[in-house]
Amino acid sequence: MDIFTHALIPYLLGRALGRSDSEVFALVIGGIAPDLDVLISWIDHLYPTAFLLVHRGITHSLPFGILTAAIAIKAASTGCVNERLGRRMPPFTTAAIAWASLGVLIHLSLDMLTTRGVPLLYPLDPTRWSLELFFYSETALTIVCLAIIVSIYRLGCRRPRLLLSIVLLLLVVLGGVRMEGKMEAKAALPGSESYPRPGLQRWDLLLDRGSAWEVYGYTLGGNPELRGIYPKLCVTSSGPGLDEALSAAAGLASVQTLRWRAYAVAANATRKDGAWQIEYYDPLMRADLLDAPPLLRRLARGRLSLSVSVTDG
Repeated sequence: MDIFTHALIPYLLGRALGRSDSEVFALVIGGIAPDLDVLISWIDHLYPTAFLLVHRGITHSLPFGILTAAIAIKAASTGCVNERLGRRMPPFTTAAIAWASLGVLIHLSLDMLTTRGVPLLYPLDPTRWSLELFFYSETALTIVCLAIIVSIYRLGCRRPRLLLSIVLLLLVVLGGVRMEGKMEAKAALPGSESYPRPGLQRWDLLLDRGSAWEVYGYTLGGNPELRGIYPKLCVTSSGPGLDEALSAAAGLASVQTLRWRAYAVAANATRKDGAWQIEYYDPLMRADLLDAPPLLRRLARGRLSLSVSVTDG
């Protein structure tokens, strides 16, 4: 979900419950804390690891999300931040961490509604929990939440229960529309997996054909449109040691992270100058980029694919 929804729902909940300013701020800090992973995601670009130091990675698990919120409260309760905002900032207490933990739980629950979800139980289990109902954000929900935030800023929060009810009702209505669309999309192409796209009417369908992935676009009320067929392994030249090269590449942290983030994974392998050049990519995202502007395709290529050179295993 977007940052406005993540901040607004905990804020309105705290106000509706009649909590103090510091408790409400603790809720809000918890509501946005998992997205502080933007401060550490650069590490994965410089030195790839298997610790999910990416957006919607380690901080979007329950234990590390709470830890991130606790660190944020500790930072906010000391120094110049606390001096500027005064009593509004929560003190670093068990109660504040408890309220922030509730905010984290709200954040993770919202993100589990969106595509790719969150690794809720990491590090015990890296599985991503997701209902695959919403895209990363929904335009209508974002606009309403932003409008409410502007209204609160100008007029104050006079009827928090009503405002919270409006946001939750909209979330339920949009979720119902999305659920109906998801069922229709899956029925349109039996055996496929459906993933939401921007706009309530659009879906991606991914069909496993054994040796290849088929990617379809689907608009509600229409027919699935084939957007691409991607072999799971496309070998464009011959040579010894391919199995060993694939096994060696699979052990790389960067390859493991790409597999974890992707909807599906395909690979192209070429023998060149005594080494295997292997490109891993997400076929669904590659298909979605076909209609994107050239600049966006260039910017996204490094994020959605990975090239590995393997020499002598």
